[in-house]
Amino acid sequence: MSWSLLVPAIVSLMGVQNTVRAEHPKFSDFPAPTPAAGVLQRVDLSSDPKVNLFRTRLREAIGQPPDFAGFYRIVTWGSGTMAQTTAMIDVRDGRVIFAPFTSLLGVEYRANSRLLIENPPNEIQAYIKDSDQPKPSWLNTAYWVWEEPKRSFRQLTSIGK
Repeated sequence: MSWSLLVPAIVSLMGVQNTVRAEHPKFSDFPAPTPAAGVLQRVDLSSDPKVNLFRTRLREAIGQPPDFAGFYRIVTWGSGTMAQTTAMIDVRDGRVIFAPFTSLLGVEYRANSRLLIENPPNEIQAYIKDSDQPKPSWLNTAYWVWEEPKRSFRQLTSIGK
């Protein structure tokens, strides 16, 4: 086999491997600063117009340490049939930031990572097993990364498999 055919084939295979890895991000791919010492002291009720609607639920996080991206406390609550709202509270200043999605089967996250998984694959598998039905086309896993300088989420990918 000539090198002119072999090199493009190897490069092509390497690209496929990178694509597969990128589809399923890992928490370790998106490290966060060492989680802040201390606990949430207050909730800034002026940080978002929706905060007052959920102030009781958000205030339940007071006294808790950060559990996402080094500085944030994640709070979730049911907001309808198979719907969950997710917000995060900055333990440094109490500012509330709502996730740009409503999850169906919850979220997965780590204190030392900026990655947040909406509708984690293990939760989808449990739902399918419990319902004894095929996976609905509308039930997908989405991977989000927190961008601290912009104080916003960026969606990496959504996987419907």
